[in-house]
Amino acid sequence: MREQKNKPFNHLPGKRKIKKILGVSVLSLAVMTGVGGCKKIDRIPEKDTAQILTSVSVKKSGVSTSGSRMTDQLKESQLQLSQLQLSQLQLSQLQETQLQESQEQTADKQEKQNVTKQNKKQDNLSAESQKQDKKKADQINREQSDLLVLVNKEHPLSEDYNVKMKTLENSDKVVAEMIIQDLQDMLADGTKEGLRFCIASAYRSSERQQEILDADIRKLTDKGMTDEEAYEQATRTVMPAGYSEHETGLAVDIVALSNQLLDDSQENTPETQWLQENCDQYGFILRYPKGKTDITGIDYESWHYRYVGKEAAAYIKKHDLTFEEYLEEKI
Repeated sequence: MREQKNKPFNHLPGKRKIKKILGVSVLSLAVMTGVGGCKKIDRIPEKDTAQILTSVSVKKSGVSTSGSRMTDQLKESQLQLSQLQLSQLQLSQLQETQLQESQEQTADKQEKQNVTKQNKKQDNLSAESQKQDKKKADQINREQSDLLVLVNKEHPLSEDYNVKMKTLENSDKVVAEMIIQDLQDMLADGTKEGLRFCIASAYRSSERQQEILDADIRKLTDKGMTDEEAYEQATRTVMPAGYSEHETGLAVDIVALSNQLLDDSQENTPETQWLQENCDQYGFILRYPKGKTDITGIDYESWHYRYVGKEAAAYIKKHDLTFEEYLEEKI
């Protein structure tokens, strides 16, 4: 018996050899698969061989299934993580987009408010500018209307006529403020030519105008004229109160300093000749020219100048018109 035990393993009988191999295999599988608590056996009953193989097969299958599940769970977790990260990224992008849109909307709103304010400011400025323009236009129209006011025997000065008056420098004479600059320029330029002028008369109040007329009438009645004849004669050169251009402040009587007589001799002075030649350049006209008494109603006066503005004065001189003719033609 001892000799048989010492024989090599491969000399075992067939069935015992198979059982031995199976036993070793089962033991190895037990160790590999972690099967514990098994009794140490040298021999495996033949009837248990199929059961053991089946058990090992099941355990191997279980290990494989468990690993597959773990892999699937890992993949699923990774997928969920990826989806979560993607969702977070999308949320972040959405929030960033919303923030940008909100900022753009705020900027647009602010810009619209600024534009609205600017437009309102411009509208206010435009309205104020239009108001100022209208005021200026009205002023120009009033001044233009005042410049072209007609006063003669048939057209008395309106009671609501009102222009600002001002005293001339180095003089006691008063004229409408609007004519001062041109009047002074005209006299200054004539003086540069060696001429010497004297303003004999300028603005007169209605009371002063009436006093002058009354004085002339008395002189004529003292000479034997009737009151009616004296009045008719006197008003050929002096108008009654309310009908004289001197009451407008736009008329001045200018004579030579060397000859202050208001008569025909004045026509021949260098001062009068220079004025009649150049007065239109300063906005003045000779109001009562020679040969036009039937139109003006006043005898020729070489000393009486009326301010009408440069444009009207140039036209009147160019076309040799009286003031009445000019107004009839233009209005």
